[in-house]
Amino acid sequence: MNVNRRHLIAYCAILAACCLACGSNALGQVKLDKTQLEQVEALERQVLYYPRLYGADRLKQFQRRGGRRIDYTTPQGHQTAWLIPQSQGSTPERLWVFFAGNGSLGLDLEPVARAAGFNADAFLFVDYPGYGGLCSGKPSPKSIRENARESILAAAKQTNLDPAGLPDRVCVFGHSLGCAAALLAVEELHLRSAVLCAPFTSTADVAQARFGIPRTFPFQHLFDNRVGLQELAKNHGRAWIIHGDKDPVLPVTMSETLSQEYKDTVKLNVIPGGDHNDIFARGKKELYESMNLARSLSRRDKSG
Repeated sequence: MNVNRRHLIAYCAILAACCLACGSNALGQVKLDKTQLEQVEALERQVLYYPRLYGADRLKQFQRRGGRRIDYTTPQGHQTAWLIPQSQGSTPERLWVFFAGNGSLGLDLEPVARAAGFNADAFLFVDYPGYGGLCSGKPSPKSIRENARESILAAAKQTNLDPAGLPDRVCVFGHSLGCAAALLAVEELHLRSAVLCAPFTSTADVAQARFGIPRTFPFQHLFDNRVGLQELAKNHGRAWIIHGDKDPVLPVTMSETLSQEYKDTVKLNVIPGGDHNDIFARGKKELYESMNLARSLSRRDKSG
C-alpha cells in the first residue's frame, strides 16, 4: 500500500481537528457534519489511491504476447481489464483474477501469473476506476466491488465459462489493497479460493494503529477483509496468506490476526526478512505452493 507522507500529515491533522470539533453519540461514535464528511472523504481518497497510467507501448506489447483486452461497463462508466487466455484446452480449468496494490496497475502482476506455469488456466488483471487510463470514474469500495464483479463476468463470457460454475473455477489473487478487492470478488460471486499477499485486517484498524483514530470514526472508504473471509468460510473455501515479517507498511501482525480469527479458513506463510514490496521474490516458494493448493481446491477436496 503506497502512502504519501505529505498526505498522511494532512489527513491526520484534519481528522484530529474533526475529532476535537465534533461530538459523539451515546455509543461513543464520532459525529461529523456534511462539510467535515466531505473533507474526510477527499483526504481518504488521497491517502488510499494512487492511480497510474499505462504507456501505449506496454499495452501493445501485452497484446503481442497474446493478451486480450476485455471491455465492460459499470455505473462508473467504461472499464477495461486484461486477459491472458489459457494456452491449452477450449476453456480454462481455472480463471485467476489479479488485483494489485493501490499504487500499482493490474498488469504489474503479469510476471507473477506467467511464472506460475499453469498452462490450462486463464489470467485476468483488473484495474480500479480511475486507473490505467482506460477505466472511468473514481475508486471507492463500492466502485472497486463493481469492477471486480463485472470484469470476472465479462472474462467468463470471453472464455466460455458457465457463470454458475465460477465459485469452483475462479481463484483470486491480491496484493495489499488488492487483497481487499479480491475478497470483495469473493463476496460478490461466492468464490472459494484466495491467495493474499500482505493484507490488512481493515482500513479502520490501520487508521487506529498508525494514527490513533478510533475504529468508530465515520470513514467514507472502509475496507474490512474479515467480511470476505467470513464468506470464504461460509463457502467451505480457503485463503492462503503470504506476509513478510519486516513489512513496514502493513505489519505481519494483521495477517496473524486474520489467521487466528479464521483458523479453519486461513493458512498463513510468514516470510523471514520480507517487506511489503519484495514479497513475490522472497516468498516465491510459498507463493507458488499456495497457488497450486488454491487451484486444486474443489467441493470434493477441502484439504489444504
